[in-house]
Amino acid sequence: MRRINNQYNPRFRTRIKNGYAQYNDGSGWKWTHRRVAEKKLGKKIYPGYEVHHINGIKTDNRPSNLIVL
Repeated sequence: MRRINNQYNPRFRTRIKNGYAQYNDGSGWKWTHRRVAEKKLGKKIYPGYEVHHINGIKTDNRPSNLIVL
């Protein structure tokens, strides 16, 4: 697991876990790809749904590379 401190906001931290990017907004670790997909859709993604990276690169969290199944 690799941790990276955000230079602009020291309370906002990021890390890589199991190949996926995560961020901590102060209330716990969250998956970056799920948050990006929620912003793209404009609504919450509930448990049971999966967010897949189309190109298979787990750290490529561009909205165009994510699909919710």
